[in-house]
Amino acid sequence: LRAVYRDFRGRPAAWSDFIEAVETASGRDLDAFAAQWLSRVGAPTLAVGDVQRDGDQVRFTLRQAEPAYDLLVPGVGATPAGDVHQSGRLAAPEQGYTVTAPGATQIAVDPDNDLFRHRDPTEIEPTLSQVFAVDEHVFVPPVSGGLIKMAAKTFAADFCECEAPEIRANGEPDEGAVNVLINPAPMVFEMRQPPALQLHGDLVFLDGRRIDLAEHDVVFAVAAPSGTTDLVVLTRNAGRLQGLGSRLGHYGKYSWLVFPAGGGRVERGNWQPAASPLTVVLGP
Repeated sequence: LRAVYRDFRGRPAAWSDFIEAVETASGRDLDAFAAQWLSRVGAPTLAVGDVQRDGDQVRFTLRQAEPAYDLLVPGVGATPAGDVHQSGRLAAPEQGYTVTAPGATQIAVDPDNDLFRHRDPTEIEPTLSQVFAVDEHVFVPPVSGGLIKMAAKTFAADFCECEAPEIRANGEPDEGAVNVLINPAPMVFEMRQPPALQLHGDLVFLDGRRIDLAEHDVVFAVAAPSGTTDLVVLTRNAGRLQGLGSRLGHYGKYSWLVFPAGGGRVERGNWQPAASPLTVVLGP
């Protein structure tokens, strides 16, 4: 880096100039590195399989989509004596590994997301930003409750910043779209209920906390059965719903929001991602 600064001070430097300087300093050929990380589009996609424990050793196969990247993949074996950390080179579509980890209870590949790679959807918690990322939404108000149904039209127009939002009057979501569901029917809600949230009448229990919908509005993003991310709005007040649609864009990085009826601080948080498919629990 000092050489690049010395030679290019006050002049433009290209990636190739940095690569050449590092090659000179290290004595390594970085053509493949540069082509892989600076010229190629996309990112690696990993999968783990064929996991077997044989005495103190754990054997498994690591696969990646073709054409293969050249990667140094970190792995962790959990044992009663502590974690065993080991990294392995993966430069082919498929490679077998053996890790010595006495009494291992699980094996995890890249558990801390150190690699630049495509993560499996289950490794990413649903957030409002995933709902905002699509251009078109289907708004699903409740089939009953006249005031809420009317307020839902204003909410939808504010949310999408459009004059004619798509609204389904039958209360059924469009399984091929990203839905915004307002007070969904019990069967629809059950298919989108996060593990950390329960709804009983006008009471929401969120991570053990009791929230009364008479005094709060609750909004959360959740994985839909189709694999997309839907948004659910729980409210009991049409007036508050009308003013809610334009406020949500400020909270894209969160999974859930709790709006107090009288204003004040909006509580927010994120769901815990599901277990990664790159983590395998070993049997007894």
